[in-house]
Amino acid sequence: MVQGMAFLSKKGFNPQNQSNRKQVWEAQQASKQEKERLRKRQEQLKREQEEEELQRVTRGDIGGSQAQLRFMYDAPPGMNQKKDEDG
Repeated sequence: MVQGMAFLSKKGFNPQNQSNRKQVWEAQQASKQEKERLRKRQEQLKREQEEEELQRVTRGDIGGSQAQLRFMYDAPPGMNQKKDEDG
């Protein structure tokens, strides 16, 4: 029976065929490289977003710590009116 199945080793779907193993290995390596490339790209995007957010916060474009504490450094609401009346 093994002799009758020898033709299968020459078929394109046989996993014992060396060229098929090579194709499968190459496909696996390409898949690994693609996954690694995507992972690195996602890390890079995340890093860039964090840097942009940090820059926005330090400039005061969004509600960062500067915007939250600004009331401490501004004059009280009635202070400007008293100066105008006194002067």
